[in-house]
Amino acid sequence: LINQFAKKRVVLDLGAGFGGDLAKYEDAKSTTLYLVEPLEENMVTLKGRLDVMSSSFRKRITLINLYETMLKRYSFYFFL
Repeated sequence: LINQFAKKRVVLDLGAGFGGDLAKYEDAKSTTLYLVEPLEENMVTLKGRLDVMSSSFRKRITLINLYETMLKRYSFYFFL
């Protein structure tokens, strides 16, 4: 499916998980890839997988750590 629908396109991957599809996106030559992941545990593995990808592919990726974004935005609620 990735090769069929993401080939030479901009992709928004909601819930990128551990990054198991990164090689598929690279093979499909996705032009820009936005990876959104809300779970902190998955981000560690995802970042590790990104580190071993080619630098030309990594330049086309924007990693959005939803966990940190939500934590910063709503942290005041934890102190009520």
